[in-house]
Amino acid sequence: MTLIRIGKLTIDTLLHQASYEKQLIHLTKSEIAIMEALAKKHKTGYLKVGDFKKYLPNNGGGDRKDGSYRVMLSNIQTKIKAASNGKQYIYSYIGHGYTLRDPDSRYDIPFTIKLNKQKEEVV
Repeated sequence: MTLIRIGKLTIDTLLHQASYEKQLIHLTKSEIAIMEALAKKHKTGYLKVGDFKKYLPNNGGGDRKDGSYRVMLSNIQTKIKAASNGKQYIYSYIGHGYTLRDPDSRYDIPFTIKLNKQKEEVV
């Protein structure tokens, strides 16, 4: 994956950058990896906190507890909200996990992912 677009939010997994309407959002490599994992899971359902470790660089950095992943998600959400005037892109569903959604959409409309071959895939 290279570019992930969810509404006005763009995540470039190759350059490890995110932006909202061209305003740069500073995310760490681990935070970008979590966003990419959420995007991949969008098609099949939710991403559970226990699954985060396998998507992170260096296997999640060791023996992290589930609480540290929740803090990381909270940090990502805070950074996105600051750039997007308070819009929420990461949604939590108790007992299921987390998902990405376009907050400006009335429906859970698929978002665009540009693959390395510059072919667009709608998920």
